[in-house]
Amino acid sequence: MENDKRKVLTVTMNPCFDRTIHVDKVEHGGTHRPESVQNDVGGKGINVSTVLTHFGEPTVCLGFCYSADGNIVEKALDDRGIPHDFVIVDGRTRTNIKIHEKESGVMTEFNEKGSHVGSEKQQQLIECIDSYLDQAGVIVLDGSVPEGVPTDSYEQMIRMANGRGVKTILDASGELLAKGVRAVPYLIKPNISEFCETFGIKTDDESKILEKAREIAESGITYICISMGNAGAYLVSRETILYAEPMQVEVRGVQGAGDSMVAGFCLALNRELSMREMFACGVAAASGSLRHPGTKLCTKEELEELLPQVVIREVARY
Repeated sequence: MENDKRKVLTVTMNPCFDRTIHVDKVEHGGTHRPESVQNDVGGKGINVSTVLTHFGEPTVCLGFCYSADGNIVEKALDDRGIPHDFVIVDGRTRTNIKIHEKESGVMTEFNEKGSHVGSEKQQQLIECIDSYLDQAGVIVLDGSVPEGVPTDSYEQMIRMANGRGVKTILDASGELLAKGVRAVPYLIKPNISEFCETFGIKTDDESKILEKAREIAESGITYICISMGNAGAYLVSRETILYAEPMQVEVRGVQGAGDSMVAGFCLALNRELSMREMFACGVAAASGSLRHPGTKLCTKEELEELLPQVVIREVARY
């Protein structure tokens, strides 16, 4: 594959300002004095592109940017050295509040919906994405969408990318995931709560979870990754089910770990690595990001350090 075909496109339709508050313990109804507070420009696609840039992989960040304060988002990407091409829309960037409880390692999130985006701007984004597909090897569609954007928007983008021979990664939940699956993306990466909620499965019914993942693989989706936080992760294909043990790292923040896993997958796909190697890259990248507060995400050096420590075992073969 030529170099200009190896770009990873990321689509962030709902960028945000992440305000991460670190406390020892959350007391319901109590008054808290944060140990630290961190403010970051984020959004799932932006996080993926940030990690890919750390890894030295070519990426372009696409999506919507809001007129009231989008210059802050664009400057942050410029400072990170990330190429971007946003459709500018009216409104302001949403603010997400993340409360990280150190004692339990749990993150509690309060995520705003995002300003309304009309159909004309949505079509502009479709045309923008289309103009980049000839340069791309992978496109990542992830996160929530702002008000006004229909829940089949990812489905439409997946069909468009599939028609151009570009691998699609979908990381979403609810109707965005359920409808996106109909377009047969190359890989999906919901966490266990998102997967079970979308497909009506109890989170403690492991056999049903893997049965559903296998059913989805049989529909033509090459890989289904189900991340389970400190319980590890599964990667399912038509031929096999792999399980990755959770890595023993000091957890300073959980935000962006799933996005880092997606970035690891993109790296592996660009390098045409095996399923097991791709899974290892994803797990190492996610674990590297757990070491950082807020969205100070995994570095190339951490990826190289952690890769040899990833433990993966095959739990089924078909």
